[in-house]
Amino acid sequence: MRWINDRSGRFPKRLYFETLAELDDECERLVDFVHFRRRGTKFGVPLDDDTLQVLVEEYADLDLFANLEPGVEGETEFRPNERPLIRMSAEIANDPRRRNRLRTGLAHEWFHAAFHRTAWEILWARNRRAGDSIGAPVGKCNRETMIGAADRDWTEFQAGYASCAILMPRSWIDHDAAEFFSGPHVPDEQVLTAENFRRNLTVETRNQRNKVTAMPVDALERRSWQNA
Repeated sequence: MRWINDRSGRFPKRLYFETLAELDDECERLVDFVHFRRRGTKFGVPLDDDTLQVLVEEYADLDLFANLEPGVEGETEFRPNERPLIRMSAEIANDPRRRNRLRTGLAHEWFHAAFHRTAWEILWARNRRAGDSIGAPVGKCNRETMIGAADRDWTEFQAGYASCAILMPRSWIDHDAAEFFSGPHVPDEQVLTAENFRRNLTVETRNQRNKVTAMPVDALERRSWQNA
């Protein structure tokens, strides 16, 4: 993980991961660190709602029931000399049927707050030197940017993948997928879908599909898997 020049021109520097596995590892490391410091134990799967909220509040102020504009499910405001402020849509937070959507959104915004604040600090420093206004930018995330953002939008792509990395830890998937394919009834097509994980993880199905199909299959002894 390192900072390189941002060719998009949005920031002076951008966060760069050599591989998606590195991004997975960074997320698991940070979640494990916070969980052990607050609870004294290694975090387990699935990450419970209270622990997820504690994780978010380690890095940002949180408004879980914000009145956001239509279509916006969550947003992160970066404020100079203050912690980031994460706002989640009250429409989603108040609907028990959309719990998985809320969890995905919280994990997504957490990554913005924990990993992307440095990009804004570098930009603010450049603007101060140039005598430009700093402001308090707000990143608004809707359904399409929370999951499956194009990789040319590096902040949204990273946060979208990271929401999977937090709620679907790579180490757990590797272990569970290996068990799935080592049994006596391996399907001829050798297809592994997100639904195989849904029984154990409280994550949006679309979020699961993106994570599963993006990951190299190191634990599967080079067997192929596809998106169903």
